[in-house]
Amino acid sequence: MTTQAPITTYSRQLFDQITSNYHDNKAWREFMEYYTPYFQGWATRCVGRDDAEDLVSELFLRVWRELSMQRLKAPEGQGIRPWMSRVAGRLMTDYHRKSARVRPQDINFDQQIDTMVMDMMDTLTLSEKCDQYVSAWTAYCDAGRLHLQRIWSYVYTVRKNQPRDWIASRFQIPANLVSQHLTRVRSDLASTLEIDPQQSRDVDDLDRISMEHPKLRCILLGSTPDEPHERTIGTD
Repeated sequence: MTTQAPITTYSRQLFDQITSNYHDNKAWREFMEYYTPYFQGWATRCVGRDDAEDLVSELFLRVWRELSMQRLKAPEGQGIRPWMSRVAGRLMTDYHRKSARVRPQDINFDQQIDTMVMDMMDTLTLSEKCDQYVSAWTAYCDAGRLHLQRIWSYVYTVRKNQPRDWIASRFQIPANLVSQHLTRVRSDLASTLEIDPQQSRDVDDLDRISMEHPKLRCILLGSTPDEPHERTIGTD
């Protein structure tokens, strides 16, 4: 009697494609589209509707990193979703630890950043100023890493004309996430600058206007002076 081969589900096929080639962007996109609905509700309950998209992106980012570094594998015969749920649990544990350790009210972000970069402003190009601001924000706001991924994607694409694949490699994120970060940060920029993106003939116009606008500093920080942590996942 012959033994019937086990049925391979669509999600397992995608997972096998990913683990055999971590840079298969098409498989990653399909994998994310397949599992996002399962974790959207969980993310909304954890951090609220505004930051749920960021948390889901962080979950997929962690899955990608752990698999690419071969730190974890989904055991054979076990469902992918239960395994991802455990990854999500570890993500929330880390998030709560960071939230307890890094609190916005404990740090005067504007003063710290001004001290680090203002002495150099007269000699820096606009692109270098962008780098300095984001570097300072990184040093003093580790809990804001999700927003930083979007900002870095934006700065390197617009100011340095770097391709998306280079950004993905530089910051160790799937290439298809770069486009998501760019879309989200442009939306944030349009809101901050009170620009209707539907009225813009070309998205490059929005990029150019945003970089030349007086609010550049606040935009790059992802905040306003009075609310230094308003768009980051670490805010309680």
